Amino acid sequence: MRIVRTKGRKTSWVKVNRFRCPSCGQIRRELPDYISRYKQYEAEVIRGVLEGFITCETYGYEDYPCEMTMARWKNSQELQLLL
Repeated sequence: MRIVRTKGRKTSWVKVNRFRCPSCGQIRRELPDYISRYKQYEAEVIRGVLEGFITCETYGYEDYPCEMTMARWKNSQELQLLL
């Protein structure tokens, strides 16, 4: 299970299926499209921050996510590949 945070401080739990590779034994996770790897926030929220649509002053997002998190996302090379 994974917690997902969305607009308006809403959270929900999402079941994440895990599979074991029969040849190498590694475990793989199948994430829905609206969830980013290693992130708690919905992919739409992250994309909005990266594209500049969501800032600290955006109504509905004033206190969520915090400015430090938004700055970290903007500096992340991995997240830049989402654009």
